[in-house]
Amino acid sequence: MFHRKVILFFILFCSFSAKAQLDLEHWFAPIHWFAKEGSPEFYEGKIYLSTPHETPFLVKLFSGDTVIASFMLSKSSPIVYDLSSSVYFTGDKFLFKPVTRGLHIAGANSFYASYRISSSSGEEVITSKGKTAIGKHFFIAAAPSYVENYGVFFTSIYATKDNTKVTVNNKQNRIVFADGQKHSQFNIILNKGESYNIKISAKDNYSYNPADIPYAFSNDVFNDFIGAEIVADQPVSVVNGNYIGEVAFDQSWNLLYDQSLPVKNLGQEYFLRMGFSTQQGSSEGALIIATEDNTKVYFNDETTPITLNKGQYYSTIISNPNKFIEHDATNSDVQRNFGLYVKSSAKIYCYQFTAGTPNQYKGNYFGTFCQSMDLVLPLDSSLPGTVDFVPQFSKVGAKVSLDSRLNIYLPTGQIPFINDVPVNTSTGPFNIKGTDSYKYFQVKIPKNTLENLKVSANSGLVLNILNGHERLAPNDFEDTRGFASHYTGFSNDPYIIKKGNCIQEEVLLSLNNIDFEGFQWQLNGVDIPGANSPTYVPIVPGSYTCVLSYSTFTYTTKPVQVDDCPYVISTLDLGEICPNFTIVPKFSKPNDNLNFIKLEILTPPNNGSAVIENGIIKVTNNAGFNANDRLVYKMTAANGFYEVVKVNFSVFAAAIGDVKSEILNDSFDDPNYIYNLSSVINNTNGETFHFYLSQSDAENQVNEIFNLLAFTTDNPTEVFVRISTTNGCFIIKKIKLLKKPLEPPVEVTLPNVFTPNGDGINDVWNYSLLKDYSDLKLAIFDRFGKKVYERTNDSENYFWDGKNTERRVLPTSTYWVTYSYTVKNSSEIISKSMWLLLKNRD
Repeated sequence: MFHRKVILFFILFCSFSAKAQLDLEHWFAPIHWFAKEGSPEFYEGKIYLSTPHETPFLVKLFSGDTVIASFMLSKSSPIVYDLSSSVYFTGDKFLFKPVTRGLHIAGANSFYASYRISSSSGEEVITSKGKTAIGKHFFIAAAPSYVENYGVFFTSIYATKDNTKVTVNNKQNRIVFADGQKHSQFNIILNKGESYNIKISAKDNYSYNPADIPYAFSNDVFNDFIGAEIVADQPVSVVNGNYIGEVAFDQSWNLLYDQSLPVKNLGQEYFLRMGFSTQQGSSEGALIIATEDNTKVYFNDETTPITLNKGQYYSTIISNPNKFIEHDATNSDVQRNFGLYVKSSAKIYCYQFTAGTPNQYKGNYFGTFCQSMDLVLPLDSSLPGTVDFVPQFSKVGAKVSLDSRLNIYLPTGQIPFINDVPVNTSTGPFNIKGTDSYKYFQVKIPKNTLENLKVSANSGLVLNILNGHERLAPNDFEDTRGFASHYTGFSNDPYIIKKGNCIQEEVLLSLNNIDFEGFQWQLNGVDIPGANSPTYVPIVPGSYTCVLSYSTFTYTTKPVQVDDCPYVISTLDLGEICPNFTIVPKFSKPNDNLNFIKLEILTPPNNGSAVIENGIIKVTNNAGFNANDRLVYKMTAANGFYEVVKVNFSVFAAAIGDVKSEILNDSFDDPNYIYNLSSVINNTNGETFHFYLSQSDAENQVNEIFNLLAFTTDNPTEVFVRISTTNGCFIIKKIKLLKKPLEPPVEVTLPNVFTPNGDGINDVWNYSLLKDYSDLKLAIFDRFGKKVYERTNDSENYFWDGKNTERRVLPTSTYWVTYSYTVKNSSEIISKSMWLLLKNRD
């Protein structure tokens, strides 16, 4: 029986929309489960609810529109509820169609929620991330499988509103799904409380190739679904992963899944601590999925990145299993002082594979089999806060209670608190290679010594908890278990944002969180007729609140006071104007002879920004905004006289500028490169386009390029295009001029014999004919299928010296070479294999 070890993260984030888990509503997309011989045996599944609020309030659990349970929840009375599998699980008969499966939990006040499952394959926990987890754009994740005919992927999509249209775009149309069909795209319509569930089995997608040494099968088709894209027109919740999974090359029957996040709530900076295993092997690592083309990903303190395009993934376990490195030698617990720092040029998904106990049993490491896959939450979205509290944080039900390891990540200079007590200085801080901005602490909590957990800090923290066994005797193999969950400290409770100081300036009231069914603004506790949108502009002074409706509940925000202005306001009407403009302030008549000695922005635009530079106000409106707005500024003269001015304006639509950011030359006439600049224009949209050699030329409209069809240069770098609307508004964009490389041949023939005998002649096998190709993968095996050489990175030389991975000289023999590469300016992948004769002195 194989079981999992998992990581628990607590993260506090910096923007109001980021990673909040203390919320009024939680949406759990269902998980796949089927009861067949050989499948994991289900033990129990429980919902855990907790809150920091002392006053009891009502919480309801919904399946579709039906209330299946209700509770009174408070800080002193957390809830543990035994959830029926008939509500939350999806068997094979619930696949590929809208079904009422999934769980929606709502309360009169904010709370935390998680689902914890125990089975013969170990434990898994899905901790809701609140409304932060619902969104319109996702990429699918699962643990890549490399075991023959083994593994099950699933993805569940759960609708939060009626008539939700969802598209799932499969990257390649070669996967056979569990319905026996190949789908390049799924087009789905769901109502609130319905889910759509997709399943893929490795047994339907693996291939057999006797020439593929040492593994005569391939799950590459099965793994194609990793990085598939989900796009919805209304917010949905997604759970993805493996019902039966393994991390790399073992058959460990793990439950590997987690709740996903929409792309907008991801980050670019992550830190992962190694699990309980004493070896990395095939059990410790990260899965990275890019959300944009040309994403650069850096590991630890390395300066050379890997590059991923949208939807592509990278598994450190498969591609480089030694990415976990020692980060601080002053940490005396060397066995667990390995970690992985990840930083990217664009938002990425970062999932962690972690291992279980460090002990050995009959020559095998439990860590190899007790695995987990957890969505890591980013360091670069942190905010001060408190997780208060997590009930029974080291338990699942009544039977499973484990040791815990707390890995706490904090901005440099901060100290964490556990249950309001500062941690001992012996627990950190320790350094993280690759960044000076963060440190980590490490705290051990033996099982059954702490029931509930509160974690706090004065600055944004990440708390990573490993639950498992510090020590495990060989005869305790059947008891290897672990589980994980994620929490954040910032609340998603709605509140009013006030823009503007007083009535006469024009105040805009809005909400930080608008994902509700209904809105009712109130003045002094009384409903304002017709005020039923997420924003409101008060016309009289008073105390304003907003009553929000959701799932049979209402929530009233804290009041915001709006008063009359204590000063007289002048008005300046600019009429219609381009998005970015300047204002030259001056006093109104009869005081226009005065000069101001002080200039202040009292109220910036609602949909943009205003800054003062050398006595001039520069206004920049938000991208895409074209409506009415205002700003308010104050001028003060040397004699103390002041004037407050409200500027009204209406913003023209900005230029769209639908152009490419880079272009390849059409031809090359040594030494000149020739470009068709007009080809960068995707759509004209009724706009005009003028090209220039520099940003300054484009701004001043001088030195225009007129020969667009054959622009010629011997030093191609960049050009600039000025795009103008019929209203005279313009934007300037930079176009990179790229050089088209000389095309290498599609296929090459490599030498098939070499003699590494030290005579200086033909001592290495030279495969440099492959150097001009991208995505090169090459491996060499002996006649018994053992790998003796593999190209691991692009910085290596393009030769093999006839030594194995342990740098030992290999004997004379024939060796099997496999290699693949991508043809330039094409997606075509060439895969080849060959025999190679190594003739040594022996």
